[in-house]
Amino acid sequence: MLKDCEFNDRTMIIVSLAFCVGVGLTQTDANFFSAFPQAVGDIFNGNAVAGVFVVSLLLSLILPKDKSEKVEE
Repeated sequence: MLKDCEFNDRTMIIVSLAFCVGVGLTQTDANFFSAFPQAVGDIFNGNAVAGVFVVSLLLSLILPKDKSEKVEE
């Protein structure tokens, strides 16, 4: 699956930020998630896969696919 992916600047940013946040979430104290609802804390506390999925999904929706895509005024 990874060999078919075109690794450009956009995909490298998505992959690197998703892994950084996923690993970072597993290293946080359990009290970090006390400000969130119980279900959110149960899902993300110690689960890197959930954090990687959410961050990569959000970044793939937010980041533009092509540098030539600009907002027209």
